[in-house]
Amino acid sequence: TNNFNSADNRVELTIEQKQNFKNVPLYELPLEIDVYENGKATRHHITVTEAKQTFKFKTSGKPQLVNFDAERQLLAEITYKKSLEEYVFQYKNAPLYSDRAEAIKELYKEVSKSDAAYQTIKWAAENDKYHRLRQTAIANLNSSAKEKEADLKPLMIKIFQMDKKTTTRAEALEFL
Repeated sequence: TNNFNSADNRVELTIEQKQNFKNVPLYELPLEIDVYENGKATRHHITVTEAKQTFKFKTSGKPQLVNFDAERQLLAEITYKKSLEEYVFQYKNAPLYSDRAEAIKELYKEVSKSDAAYQTIKWAAENDKYHRLRQTAIANLNSSAKEKEADLKPLMIKIFQMDKKTTTRAEALEFL
């Protein structure tokens, strides 16, 4: 869990290992945490050595994003909740494919309720640098196709005509 303490401008990140300790040992986990302020990340190297441990990071104000396991090295099922705004920020600013994929997956859950989620996925459908994420974004817009037809149809035609990957063009054609 991630909490911001406004009294002393600190992010408090609590990490809990929840494996069955009878069958699986307590792990020592070196991790990177990126704390984004003013669009820039500050990298913090930590090592988790306890079943439940809290780390504190000094900030100048409430961060835009706290990116847990910023290098995406941890092989685990991770439960780490972020706000819609944090996922939009993560899609636009975090550097890795998996950052963008996670953001698109989570924003999809809100695409019919949030214009920010819709606009981010729509942008990804046309502009993401990786074709599989463009295709995922196009597929995720299907739930909005009826109510946003006037907005999405020209976009899909453009993607069908202009995208450099045939598989992405095929996804746009299927959408149409």
